[in-house]
Amino acid sequence: MRILLATTIYTLNGGGIASYNNEVRAELSTGNCFDLMTIENVTEMVGFQKVYSVPQLQLSGFSEYKRLADEINSANYDIIINSDSEVITILAPFLEARIVTISHTFNNMPAIEAGYNHKYVNKVIALSDAGRHFINNYFNITDKNKVTYIYNFVQHEVDNNASIKSKRDCLNIVFPGGASMMKYPEMVLGAVNMLLKTDLNFRFYWLGNLVLPLSGISKPKTINQLAKQDERLTFTGRIPREEAQQLYDDANIFLLPSRAEGCPMSLMEAMCSGCIPVVGSAKHVCREILDDGNFGVIVKHGSSKSLFDSLEDIIRNHEKYVYNYNKTYEYSKNQLAANVWKGKMEIAIKSAMDSSKIYIPFTKSAFRKSYYGFKYHANKLQLKERWLSIKGLLTFNYMYYFKKP
Repeated sequence: MRILLATTIYTLNGGGIASYNNEVRAELSTGNCFDLMTIENVTEMVGFQKVYSVPQLQLSGFSEYKRLADEINSANYDIIINSDSEVITILAPFLEARIVTISHTFNNMPAIEAGYNHKYVNKVIALSDAGRHFINNYFNITDKNKVTYIYNFVQHEVDNNASIKSKRDCLNIVFPGGASMMKYPEMVLGAVNMLLKTDLNFRFYWLGNLVLPLSGISKPKTINQLAKQDERLTFTGRIPREEAQQLYDDANIFLLPSRAEGCPMSLMEAMCSGCIPVVGSAKHVCREILDDGNFGVIVKHGSSKSLFDSLEDIIRNHEKYVYNYNKTYEYSKNQLAANVWKGKMEIAIKSAMDSSKIYIPFTKSAFRKSYYGFKYHANKLQLKERWLSIKGLLTFNYMYYFKKP
């Protein structure tokens, strides 16, 4: 098959969507040839016959979008994989090739890109069952076969460290969320400050960007300013992926009580060597995986006290939780393997190829309907994200003035 992979970024920059795109091309390359569409300023890329460099700022109106649609149609692709491409989302009604869209997140922009114009898409792939339900409900999709879900896969080869980790007196706790509001840092911070008031034996590693939301108008600028100074707590800031992976591999407890997740590679990579995953009760993929595998600890969504109580119990009564090391290792090895993902992807693509593609003439009125309809959903989502940043600003300043350790 001739496949167009359309995305924002393909060049690896530490994980995320770019990493997913690289894996798609690598795993599906046998018997297929790929072209690439990206907003990066590149003219060629290893593994692709042709590269469309389409900086979105250059697409200023009807004529530019129509030229691009005509060029794509003339290439006669068998299928287009839309992996976070706003351009393909807008052009979907006017493209003749069958389209598979990937929703990289649970309920924000990539999910909107995947589900919008679903009438003109053959298959939507969410990365979790919760993501599938969100897209179906948000866009009122009545064809229940339109949207499926396929978990990410992980290829991190590492030994099962259950025997080593289960014997430790000092447990390593890893939280990879930085100050991202989607990772619920205020909840984690409250629990950490409670832990630091105890004499418990642990090491807590807080990874990621420490800059708080709206830091330009905030009194505290970074999240470490709000934590009690203690040798048991380390804020690493941004570190190379290899260093982060070493901490994941060495984690006893991997902490990810997020507000929402797509299908986090960090959790899956930590599970490869065996860990005790601790997540929130919000209905997204983290809880989904723990429920499916019957392992880990689920704490009350948004509750620092619930998180503290669980972490304290794991540290004090470690022997009750050591079964998690083998169970997470086996689950990642058997359920999150590349061959499992590839098999499900091939089924989804075949389903898309077996269905007919609806497309309409590229007229100015049809284009405006597609373009401004998408912008409506995008702007609504941006308002939600801005409110979350404002909430973070208010929360962290309150903590700074009234609850600082």
